[in-house]
Amino acid sequence: MAKKKTSQQPAPVKDKPQAPVQDQAQTAAPARVTTVSLTTCLVSVVVALALGLCIGSMLPGFMDSRQAPAPRPQAAAPAQQPAPQQQAAPQQQAKASLSPELNSALLKLQEAVVKEPNKAEHWIKLGNFQFDNQNPSAAVTAYENALRLQPGNANVLTDLGIMYRELHRFEDALKAFREAERVQPGHRNALFNQGIVLYYDLKRKDEAEAAWRRLLAADPNAHAPDGTPVSELIKHLH
Repeated sequence: MAKKKTSQQPAPVKDKPQAPVQDQAQTAAPARVTTVSLTTCLVSVVVALALGLCIGSMLPGFMDSRQAPAPRPQAAAPAQQPAPQQQAAPQQQAKASLSPELNSALLKLQEAVVKEPNKAEHWIKLGNFQFDNQNPSAAVTAYENALRLQPGNANVLTDLGIMYRELHRFEDALKAFREAERVQPGHRNALFNQGIVLYYDLKRKDEAEAAWRRLLAADPNAHAPDGTPVSELIKHLH
């Protein structure tokens, strides 16, 4: 995709701490963002060969430690109560492939959102669980419910963007990353991930470069998950 084309699909990075995930071959999937309650993480990427989206706190010099308080809570309208049923369908699909231990953990998370549907942290934890267990549709539902309750959470927006990308909803992914940057200017993972989606998925090289230059303005030492300086990545765009 880049001038330095790579056969591998870049993997996104996320902002939350990784939850136990059952054994399965990893596909070049985006790394995730540590949640507001879970803190951030990132998936390594081989640059020039493959680039990845960044997730929150796991990204060593990249993220703004996904602890970012429910990142940038914006003044939000009174959150409407998310309907727990929304989660049922997608999660049920995932259940079949989960181990008994993970199924038990999932049940507890689902019970929490049913019992206290107006608590954003419950939805975030549920979204993170689905993120970690490769269930993007269910993760999207949970993250969207969390954002209805806690608008402006940059870390959740970043993880949501990664899940949108998994579903090939590239414009929605870009919109989520840009919103994360808007509510928290200089959000490193959001900026890095914008570049990934713009360059690899939407083929908008100039905008990708602009996003990475904004990242460098926020952090001159910013680097990709594999340690490659972002300044070097920009050179490979030409």
